[in-house]
Amino acid sequence: MPLPAAAPAARPPAALPAEGRFSGGHLLALLAHFERGEATGALEIHAPPRRLWICLLGGRIAWAEADGGPDLGQVLVQAGVLSRGALDALGPVTDEDGLMERAAEQSGRPRAELEPLRHELVRARVAGAVAWGEGSFRFQAAGASWARPGRLPLGVDPGLLPDFSLPRIGWDAVRKHVSRDRMRADVLDPVAGALVPGPGLDAALAALPLPPSLAGLGGLLAGPITVPHLRASLGDDAPELISALWLLERAGWLQRSHRGPTPVEPGAESRGSGGGDGAAAQAERLLAWHWDNRRTDDLYALLGVRPYSSGGNIERAADERLGLWRPLASDPRRDGSARKVAATLVAAVELARFTLADDARREEYEAARKARQGHTVADAIARIPARDAADARLTGVGAGYVDALARGRQRLLEGDLPAALDALRRAYEADPDDPDALAELAWAAWLSRGEGEIGEDPDALLARALALDPGHARAREVRDDLARQRQAGEGTRKTLMGWLRGKA
Repeated sequence: MPLPAAAPAARPPAALPAEGRFSGGHLLALLAHFERGEATGALEIHAPPRRLWICLLGGRIAWAEADGGPDLGQVLVQAGVLSRGALDALGPVTDEDGLMERAAEQSGRPRAELEPLRHELVRARVAGAVAWGEGSFRFQAAGASWARPGRLPLGVDPGLLPDFSLPRIGWDAVRKHVSRDRMRADVLDPVAGALVPGPGLDAALAALPLPPSLAGLGGLLAGPITVPHLRASLGDDAPELISALWLLERAGWLQRSHRGPTPVEPGAESRGSGGGDGAAAQAERLLAWHWDNRRTDDLYALLGVRPYSSGGNIERAADERLGLWRPLASDPRRDGSARKVAATLVAAVELARFTLADDARREEYEAARKARQGHTVADAIARIPARDAADARLTGVGAGYVDALARGRQRLLEGDLPAALDALRRAYEADPDDPDALAELAWAAWLSRGEGEIGEDPDALLARALALDPGHARAREVRDDLARQRQAGEGTRKTLMGWLRGKA
């Protein structure tokens, strides 16, 4: 089973299930699972008598259509964009993109001015499914001509995609579609246990439109904590606390120590399956999970321990991880990129043990972790000394001095985008006025745009490079490539929307 690696590689099938059981209460957890898997394709949800189709691009919601409920024509009439007579005169319209174009023409209003109406409709369609009962889901991945594994479809600029963030959709959902009694019963369950941070909690809290009374919630959720402790800390002036906790747990961003896992946690597919390859498959899934979340997880999460764990527990957890992943790193039957991922995380585990098993080093790490600076697994990987030596052998640069720009270009050729970004950032930091470093960093940032927050704006980097050297060949080449891909990306997005409608 292939693992996600630094070079683009197919996702493990178990990480993106093709079908399974559905429950409205866990809709957000399901969507978060596909978001982490950077899936591109159509997700069909059937909870009789309702049906919902969601188009995913690189894990992001691009569009959604549903049986029943308001349609786009009704929304345009209610907003006063079209009269009922004008809408009827258009005849049957099944293409929402076409309807938006014709509505813009008839109303004399810019298309961009009307798009928010359609975006709110999509958010409502997705949010409403949180209240649905039991059913099933099926995911069909887009063809290779549209999508590259683990990436946005070729040419699609994330700026073209609507802002259908799961925290915002979830916040709308719990307020409109989940009863207060249900939320209180779930959140105040006396046997549910302590609240524990789950994958992506920090990013979800940053995007969640919390009221001012809950401004301190993120800091309180840094470690295991009980609901009574939260209520006492925030006071009685936080009426939305129950809604926020229900949403965070149902989306998998927050977990309860005594509650079962959400249906889409890694390894859930293999429970009770038996078979001789079960342990190896579970080790692969766990490795893939931690590689996917290396930019958000800290060293405690990598080892699977809590921040207050003793040194002995940290040692045992590290030994367990190493026992699982060292065989994957050295197995010649496995793909080279998969072995590289395993070897990288083995080194990260060793660094985590070195850091956390010593009181002084652990105290320094805790300070960095609380400051949200340099505390993630990705940060640890960047500090592994062996990586520079390996990079030197690949690029032919002497081991005593590693040319960051040459290494970054080599990593780009190999398709190892995280390593390329890391090297090119170092080259840029060493000489911010080097047009070569600016152009290559702009290209790497563009290629990595579907992989989360990268911190660099390709257009700004190119503008700086061309301001320093207006005739710089590489900067002009990257600028032209970005323009062509953005133009193609709009067509790709529309093609995928049509493909989704075909599935309906």
